[in-house]
Amino acid sequence: MIDAGGIPGHDRPVKIFLAAGEVSGDRQAAYLAEAILREQPETCLFGAGGEGMSAAGVDVRIQTSHLGCIGFQESLRFVGPLRRVSFALRAMVHTERPDLAILVDHEWFNMPLARRLFADGVPFIYYFPPQVSIWGKWRAKIVSKRARAIIPAFAADAEIYERAGGRVHWFGHPFLDVVKPDMNSSEVMFRHGLNPARRTIAILPGSRLQEVETLAGPMVEAARLMKRR
Repeated sequence: MIDAGGIPGHDRPVKIFLAAGEVSGDRQAAYLAEAILREQPETCLFGAGGEGMSAAGVDVRIQTSHLGCIGFQESLRFVGPLRRVSFALRAMVHTERPDLAILVDHEWFNMPLARRLFADGVPFIYYFPPQVSIWGKWRAKIVSKRARAIIPAFAADAEIYERAGGRVHWFGHPFLDVVKPDMNSSEVMFRHGLNPARRTIAILPGSRLQEVETLAGPMVEAARLMKRR
């Protein structure tokens, strides 16, 4: 953690800029903000995100949690809003000059911002960086070159970033700390009227609006087919 007294040479609280896009990033940034403020209550947290971050004590000056998108053609309608938000964030960082920036998830939103932070000499941490273990391992070199530290959620990503020369800190997925089951699987299924002896499949289309709109219907239809067979 940063010294609670502030940055060396300064007599003010630490200023941390947080940037998260879409609902899942906003949620993870909120958990992180709560942890920071528990350790250092006087820290100034501000930036871009959604309701979760705001409730956690972040001064959310630009709303971005509604900008999550998937697919090339489907993403075109977000180009304009993303550009406007991107320019506004760059201006905010330039004016506020935070001591540290933390970028959370949403690489198409945060990677250009990371480039600007690096050029302006603002140190930043990438929390939930691009999942290079799934695709695009070449991105690990770009992130590793620019980020002061990288905190991935998955071990496979941590290994790739380390090989690329990044300063990696891996603690596991934060949901392991957040989700604390108080019942075993059989008890959960009994509570919801499910038979633990039968195979159970969860339908999880995602957190983005487009994911719900485009994936939920086909997934439900697939479930109907499975039940008929």
